[in-house]
Amino acid sequence: METVPSVANSSYDFYINDALRSHVLNEEGMFVLGDKKDDIWAYRSENPVVHVTVALMQVRVFGLDEVKYFQVLNLITAQMLQNMIEWDEIRVEMDIRLHMAPSPAKSTTEDLSQPEAGQQPSLVEEVTLSMSLQRVNALMAMILELDKEELESIQLGSIMTVSQIIPCVLSAFYQDAPLLNLSELKVNIGDI
Repeated sequence: METVPSVANSSYDFYINDALRSHVLNEEGMFVLGDKKDDIWAYRSENPVVHVTVALMQVRVFGLDEVKYFQVLNLITAQMLQNMIEWDEIRVEMDIRLHMAPSPAKSTTEDLSQPEAGQQPSLVEEVTLSMSLQRVNALMAMILELDKEELESIQLGSIMTVSQIIPCVLSAFYQDAPLLNLSELKVNIGDI
């Protein structure tokens, strides 16, 4: 279990931070969802006066590789594991496109950016919303369903080889049960 060192200005870095940089984050150190070409999510509203579309184009998350507290696989009951992770700050940027057009007399399948004679053109605005989340901590508890007899039958020599550890331990899970059942998920944000 990794914990924060007692020296406040230490240069200590968690292994999880390196793993996030190597496998999850891009070269600029951010997690990016979406590519701005296709919408991730869109909300459409139509009424007799106006058609409105709000589309989420891209989300960028900064600071995921600055974990300040990390505790993984903490056994809290006989079959329940708890994981905790904490950041001082996570910044989120969302690119949003707002498209407003007068309700057309023509069908909605036609191009709204080409107005009919005397009709106002549509309005398209792209904005970036930024927010800073302070003191973010997440707690996740899971129920682990192991077959005790199968776990006890694993020979010590077979788990001494690094490449065999995961297959050996996975063989002890009940075959008909899911690997992990999420029983609790809490995310606390100190300030936005």
